[in-house]
Amino acid sequence: RNALALFRPDGAALRPDDLPLQLASRRGESISNMEVVLQRRDGERRRLLVDAVPIRDDGGNVVGAIDCWRDVTDRARAEAALRDSERRVRVIADALPLVIWVNDTHG
Repeated sequence: RNALALFRPDGAALRPDDLPLQLASRRGESISNMEVVLQRRDGERRRLLVDAVPIRDDGGNVVGAIDCWRDVTDRARAEAALRDSERRVRVIADALPLVIWVNDTHG
């Protein structure tokens, strides 16, 4: 069994031909911020953002590509927690039978 598996954000398996490095090599176009979910052998899933750029020779022909993978799992979790917290505060504020006023030290 492979040490890891790659998926699209919707849960569909990511085929090797659809990896950002392959796409950049085949299309000759840069791939920016492609979201990929990596599942480790222990089942843990990590969210990654991938950039890939084709490498060209002096004649402009694509001869390869280079990619960069960034783990954004912790950031995504923090953003989800913030959205949940904001939602809860909104529910509480909407349910209160009074007006909440907030201002800074300058009024």
